[in-house]
Amino acid sequence: MKTDELIVVGIGPGPVKYLTQEARDLLLATERVYFRFSGHPVYTWLREQGKECLSFDSLYMQDGMTYERLFLTIDQALIRAAKKSGRAVYALPGNPYVFELTPKWLKLMCEQERMKLRIVPAMSFLDELYVELEVDPEAGLQILNASSFSYYGDYPFTEKLGLLIGQVGLPQGKSPRGKKDNVQALTKCLLAKFPRSHRVTLIWSTGMPDYQNRRVTVVLKDLPKQARFTKHLATLYVPPVKPPWEWVDNASHAAKQRAKKKRPKRARATRSTRT
Repeated sequence: MKTDELIVVGIGPGPVKYLTQEARDLLLATERVYFRFSGHPVYTWLREQGKECLSFDSLYMQDGMTYERLFLTIDQALIRAAKKSGRAVYALPGNPYVFELTPKWLKLMCEQERMKLRIVPAMSFLDELYVELEVDPEAGLQILNASSFSYYGDYPFTEKLGLLIGQVGLPQGKSPRGKKDNVQALTKCLLAKFPRSHRVTLIWSTGMPDYQNRRVTVVLKDLPKQARFTKHLATLYVPPVKPPWEWVDNASHAAKQRAKKKRPKRARATRSTRT
């Protein structure tokens, strides 16, 4: 008995040139491909190749739609499509396991339906940013979602390591149609640990058709004034307040000083004098 299969394929952070060979071969061998939204160069490219491309754009515009309901609706539609045709291919921007809940949810749903799930990895937006920002995660890096700051109000992070904060500019709250973005809430949380004058870099893509990266560096307190640049979604880089090795050196020095203070003093030997 043949098992139904659902394939989630990463299509990279933008330009078609970032597609892996595996993803390219898979997409070109598929007649119908599902997309979360149509605003991606791979969607346009595949249509030019004569492929049927179906997007879920309309779901984002429905009144009362929440992100949780949106993703669940899409996942259920994919399961039905795979069961009907024996196989369904779903294209996700970037890497399917970077800033995505869909693969985890689909894994549970496919297990319940006794369906095979295959994930095709890809280049993520993070890989591109390491080069653009000249940041090496080896030095210590926190990767967070801006929506977490606005949703929880307070989010654990340290000023001792750099931060890469993705999805800056998304609507605040649980709905994709929210009127207020998450930039103000994000700035408030960062100011709790970083100086107001701390310089941060906002980087974003111009989107279709050229997909060029742009950036602006500002002091942290002025970040909300840059909200106009987040319409395509942006990533914020917040460098540590000082290089990580300085924290380590200072901590080591402080530990040595504390150890010296706790060390018991040796009693001085006294010379006995015979009378």
